[in-house]
Amino acid sequence: MTSEEKQKQEFNSFRNIPDSFKKIVVVNGTKKPWRNEEGFVIMGMKYFLLNADSLEF
Repeated sequence: MTSEEKQKQEFNSFRNIPDSFKKIVVVNGTKKPWRNEEGFVIMGMKYFLLNADSLEF
């Protein structure tokens, strides 16, 4: 996600999903998982693929 506009576009679909589901965004790179102010988990693709517990964040 290189621009704020693209990020907003990607997160809009998650806003319509009930809160009982995890909302995980996988981005290009090696970023460690973090949560934004809306509770979405954002992590790098390398971290997602190489860590067996990546969905437990």
